[in-house]
Amino acid sequence: MNNVINFSEMKNDTMRKKETRKFCNNQIYEKMKDVFGEENVLIVPYEIETENGISFSSGTVICCVGQTKNNEGYDVDVIVEISAKVKSWNNTGTKRLIKAVNYDDVLEAIELNKPEAKD
Repeated sequence: MNNVINFSEMKNDTMRKKETRKFCNNQIYEKMKDVFGEENVLIVPYEIETENGISFSSGTVICCVGQTKNNEGYDVDVIVEISAKVKSWNNTGTKRLIKAVNYDDVLEAIELNKPEAKD
C-alpha cells in the first residue's frame, strides 16, 4: 500500500495520529460538501459548547443533512457529527492495555462474524 500521508516527517506517534485524523476529517468534509452543499457543512475550528450544553471537539465535521419535526412539532435541523478515530498500531497503556489493530484483523473479524444469509 502506498502512503497517502507522508509519515516520515512526523516525529512521534501522537503527531502521526493527529495528522491522520486531520487528513481523514478533511476528506470527509469535502465529500459531505459535495453531497449537502458548502453552506451545510463545517469543520469545528476549536472545541465548543452550545448554549444547551452540547460539546464538539476541534476538527470534528458537522453537517446539516436536512430537517424534520421534533416531538413538539417544530422544524429542526438533523445534524450529523463525524470525526475520524485513529486506532493504535502499538500495544500501549498504563492502567488498561490498549491493543494494536491492523486492517487485516478488521477484515477477518467482519468475515468471521458475517450474519448467515436468509433464504
